[in-house]
Amino acid sequence: MGRICISVSAETSSDFVVKTRVAFSKASAVELRFDSLDSKELDDVLEQLSYERAAYDGVVIGTFRSSVNGQGGKRELSAEEIGAFWRTPKLRSIVDIVDVESGMDVSLPGHYSSVIRSHHDFDSIPSGALESLADRFHDPGSARRKRIAKIAGFASDITDAIPFWQLQKDYPGILPIAMGQFGSWFRILSISQGAPFTYASLSEKQSTAPGQISFDDLADVYRAESLTSSTEIYGIVALKASSSISPYIHNAAFRDGGRDAVYIPLSVKDCEGFYTRMAAPGTREIDWNLKGLSVTLPHKETFAGLVDKLDGEAAEIGAVNTVRIDDGRTIGFNTDARGFFLPLRKKLGTVKGLKAGIIGSGGAAKAAAYALSEANSEVVIFSRSPENAREMQDRFGADVRPLSSDVKAFEDLDIIINASPIGSLGELESLSPVPAECLENLQLAYDLVYNPISTRFLRDAENAGIPTLGGLDMLIEQALLQYEIWTGSSASRETMMHAAKSRIGSLT
Repeated sequence: MGRICISVSAETSSDFVVKTRVAFSKASAVELRFDSLDSKELDDVLEQLSYERAAYDGVVIGTFRSSVNGQGGKRELSAEEIGAFWRTPKLRSIVDIVDVESGMDVSLPGHYSSVIRSHHDFDSIPSGALESLADRFHDPGSARRKRIAKIAGFASDITDAIPFWQLQKDYPGILPIAMGQFGSWFRILSISQGAPFTYASLSEKQSTAPGQISFDDLADVYRAESLTSSTEIYGIVALKASSSISPYIHNAAFRDGGRDAVYIPLSVKDCEGFYTRMAAPGTREIDWNLKGLSVTLPHKETFAGLVDKLDGEAAEIGAVNTVRIDDGRTIGFNTDARGFFLPLRKKLGTVKGLKAGIIGSGGAAKAAAYALSEANSEVVIFSRSPENAREMQDRFGADVRPLSSDVKAFEDLDIIINASPIGSLGELESLSPVPAECLENLQLAYDLVYNPISTRFLRDAENAGIPTLGGLDMLIEQALLQYEIWTGSSASRETMMHAAKSRIGSLT
């Protein structure tokens, strides 16, 4: 059974020991990056770790990697220096498995029964060299010393990691790692496919490699050590899925419902390539138990043209945010429209006859425009994309206006809806899509951004005495609908909301 392995790195002996102590308390496997310490700090650490290790019954991997050969080491070390380090007597009681990088001919003492031979490519996944690297370094059945090949490569898109999936089938017990945000899905699932370890950081801010996921998320959110090949897989397709809180919401619901399922981040650049090679049952290149997808920025409209069948609302809106996979087909749905409208109706009762201005012209804006037009509201689109705006004008009979700071452009509106990313956590957080002086005489300011909960747009509206509605309620409503589409059962609104608020709170 594979294990989540926390990688520990620090520049001082005191920090190293503290982090190791925490890692020992959490994980059944820990990697100690001794190369992060200079010689003096290293001597101090070995003295202290001898006592800490005696009380730990997990597996300890030791790494002392050189920086001279591009393998991610932190010190300039020769093969002789590395070999001499591993012959240090104190290490015998601390380390179980030694990690030695490719390109280093290191002589190891006989008491290490296992060695990881690691190869790192920080630019790409070396798909053309995977078999030769595996043949050279992987020998898990060796009678003299078990050798495990670890091959780490940087994924520039999600499909780059597909060769690693097949490598695990051909070389049981091998340890492939897809680095970067586009490889996160593989880090989560690799244990279920036979990898002996998947590496984790001690916390979100303490990663030792690109795309490394925290131990708490791997263990508690994704349950990486409990997943099997029969576990149902769901995920969110986004350009940057790592920033989504949907995995926290849906995994909490799966756990609450006792379902053997996991919901994972799927960061995607080439949407069509992902759909063809990983999602569509007839053409996918990996044998995973994929059952459903959430789809978000910027892929909603693209997915509408890829799936085998569109549900009625998805066809009307021209965007897909939910995919169900069954009977060898992909079916696209849109839960954004109802997810958007339910909180709005609860807030105002009726929107019939009201004039609503929508900022944006992407998938969320289209869902909002559809819901409002179905409720007999008058819709005005404010967009910097004339092509998208014209499409919405034709599709929903909406009026189109340029997005500007002119108060007159907004003065006849009853509702303003921000369906753009402006105000989202990060670089756009300090911005509002509408100048504060335009927020007068409104019945409601509705921001579909959910993180942060209180955006600049909403704060400006509150200061003007305007009622407000944030995007978190919409997020939960559309997620509840997704869960029902995928599973045929209902999830707990309270469970999802608690998970969402807890995650948002940890990010602010």
